Amino acid sequence: MNANKTLRAKKLILINRDFQLRFAKVGALIGILSAFLTAVFVLVPLYQFEIIPVDRRLPIPVWMLMVIGALLNILMTVIFGIFVSHRIAGPMFSIVRRLRMIELGMWNSPMRIRENDDMDYIVRNYNEMVAGLMVTATEDVADLEALQKDDEIASVRVRIGQLVDRIRHRLVLRTDL
Repeated sequence: MNANKTLRAKKLILINRDFQLRFAKVGALIGILSAFLTAVFVLVPLYQFEIIPVDRRLPIPVWMLMVIGALLNILMTVIFGIFVSHRIAGPMFSIVRRLRMIELGMWNSPMRIRENDDMDYIVRNYNEMVAGLMVTATEDVADLEALQKDDEIASVRVRIGQLVDRIRHRLVLRTDL
């Protein structure tokens, strides 16, 4: 019991490592570019218009602060990138797992996401798709059960033909969507 609570309390941050690290790398690149452009747009006018009297070379402590600031910027961008991408990667992982279940024939697998996750629109549409699959499968089963109870062979053949046509219609590859 206590071990289960501990396992639930641990939060897996890197759900889809490749996606999340790629997301964080792009964020870090944007952070580096942002820090560089900010430094250029601040320092060039200071030098050009001699707003702050400084030698043409910046002192080493100023360079050190700029490097530390850039590294902190990159670190914060990577960390926030991983946490933000976690809200996307979790539902993606869950959707892929559910789609594999559908592939194996387990159609009734609705999905829930955590309160702070993104992609709720996709999850909602996925759940509607699962509900639609279940309705059509239930209708097919009801038709087949009715066929089992029907004694007239001609009527059974006609209804089997209709059921086959309906299933074929669902299986047709729709390219117009």
